[in-house]
Parts: sequence; structure tokens; C-alpha cells
Amino acid sequence: MAIVPSHTNIVENPQSGCTSLYLKALEYGLWFLLPNIVMEILQIYDITVAQLVPNAQASILSFIGTCKLKYIKCTALAFTYVHIIQRNNKT
Repeated sequence: MAIVPSHTNIVENPQSGCTSLYLKALEYGLWFLLPNIVMEILQIYDITVAQLVPNAQASILSFIGTCKLKYIKCTALAFTYVHIIQRNNKT
């Protein structure tokens, strides 16, 4: 279900239980369904899809693919052991 934000909502502060993204991300090819593991990783770091740079998106998807190829259980916690995601505080 899509929720169109009001003028007071910002992409960095989605409603509880929701994630947010820019319309341009869809126009540039982002598609859904996101694997549950992606949503779990975003929850751990308390970030939204819109806050991920393309390289971070690629790292997450590569991790998922590597786990599948190596027959390793893919978990959000395992991702945090091998990756660092930082907030960019630039205004």
C-alpha cells in the first residue's frame, strides 16, 4: 500500500511501520518486492531506502547473493558483522 505524505512529512521520518523513498528512485528503476532481509537491515540501522546511496544498495544485494551462493543463512545481524553503514550528516 502506498501512502502519499502530507506537506509536513519528510522522507527521513516515515510513519511507523513504513519505509519511504523518492519517486525518482522508482523512475530510475527501483522495484519491489524488497527481500525481507533488506527491510530488517534498514530497521537495524534506523534508515529508509531513500537514505541509501547506490553503493550501499549494491552491498546489501551482493551480501544476499553471496549468502545464497555459499549456502549461508542470510540475516541482518550477519550483515552488520561484515558491513558498516554510516550516516552522512552533510546538509
